[in-house]
Amino acid sequence: MLIQVADGCATTSYSATRATSILELAPGADTITNCQKIEGGFNRVLVFRLNNAKRIVARLPFRLAGPARLTTASEVATIRYYWSDNAMDSCNAIGSEYIIMEHANGVQLHYKWQDLAGDQKIRCIHSIYQKLREVIDLDFPAFGSLYSLDSRLNHESRQPVEGGFCVGPHCGPRYWDCGVGERRYYHIVKANHGPWSTIDRFCDGLIDAGLSRVSPTDPDAECRPSYHGSIQAHLRLLTRARAVLKQISADTWIQNVATPLLFHPDLYKRNIFVSEDDPSIVTGIIDWQAASIEPSFWYADEVPDFALSLEPKPNLCLRAFEACTQFLTPRLSGPRLMDDRLFRPFRFSYRTWNDGAVALRDDLIETTQHWHELGLAGQCAYPTPTPKQLLRHKKEYKLFEAAHALKRDLASLLDTATDGWMPPEQWETTEQIHKEMFEGMLHAVLTNKDLEDEPVTDEAILRSIWPFDLKTQKPRC
Repeated sequence: MLIQVADGCATTSYSATRATSILELAPGADTITNCQKIEGGFNRVLVFRLNNAKRIVARLPFRLAGPARLTTASEVATIRYYWSDNAMDSCNAIGSEYIIMEHANGVQLHYKWQDLAGDQKIRCIHSIYQKLREVIDLDFPAFGSLYSLDSRLNHESRQPVEGGFCVGPHCGPRYWDCGVGERRYYHIVKANHGPWSTIDRFCDGLIDAGLSRVSPTDPDAECRPSYHGSIQAHLRLLTRARAVLKQISADTWIQNVATPLLFHPDLYKRNIFVSEDDPSIVTGIIDWQAASIEPSFWYADEVPDFALSLEPKPNLCLRAFEACTQFLTPRLSGPRLMDDRLFRPFRFSYRTWNDGAVALRDDLIETTQHWHELGLAGQCAYPTPTPKQLLRHKKEYKLFEAAHALKRDLASLLDTATDGWMPPEQWETTEQIHKEMFEGMLHAVLTNKDLEDEPVTDEAILRSIWPFDLKTQKPRC
């Protein structure tokens, strides 16, 4: 017996065994009455409505989300560790790991936020961090991802945590060969997935991840933007970055804000559920898929969307966010009060081959130029650039900033994610608009007579920084 759930031209099949698993989470229900399929960038989600008005969610992760078995096992463990036992994972006849859980009660904060009065928003923000307070205060023995102790992990790849859990390999795509067009190469370093018991070893994991992205050859070198850098430039930069990260992480102040912390990676309104009757009451927080145990400073520069405002008047929500994190979750607020130049070298250290060498180089230059001002001991392992090197770097960094601005603006205009993801039904229309935008931008570049301060001066440069696929667009002679 198969339960067929049709949605447009797509059909998803579940065996009777899986249907039973769904019904087991809702005592009193014996029939699935409806199913909604939602396509996302990292998952396919099925929301089952049962004949007792309960809703059950089944989510199948795509390869982009990380190694399927570890990603699913870690999310189930995280949900159970934080909230409840109402989640289960499996691998079955449909050929994929998946997770089944109860649908969160209430309504997404995203749909309620604009209608809330100022005092309601402040109470809601307080409720969010009050709910997270206990889990943020928990201590972990290592950096990595959380699993049940009975997960299929090698004993040397896990560190026990009370309650039947353990810290195991980091399951985030940062450390795995799971991105489209982002192969991993282990000719220089071995795979390093963690867990890491010290901040020093965590730094090794970041640099090893960065080195594993560097290709042995680069046949596309001529098509890349000037700020990308050669293979050797990346290897030299990452070698120096390893030494700098270890110098910084040896500082006592840094170690105090680098304790292992498990936190939500995407704490935005769409992932927060609140009471329909009183939206200041938080009923649930969803999407723990990418949750991992990082140094507490890892979250220092993240401000959730409910704390931001486009209004010109004083942002009460931002003040509420800062006050709540300071008093309820000081492990989050502490690093925010420190100079961010202490943490910036960590940000791009694992992804230089994706972003270009210039991003990490800029952070290292900023840090080395203000080394003693930042209170760091000794001499920075990254050498101070010469005036000529600095001039070239600034030119490359200006193009890098232009590329990121183009990516952000183009994604906004096309209504896509910054990686180009969009709902399948929007593909044809969006692709046509995309082509027209490129032609319009190219015309603007070619007809611009004032190019002195412009980083993009010709078609080749524009193509090199264009964020989305242009294979169907032929260069002009």
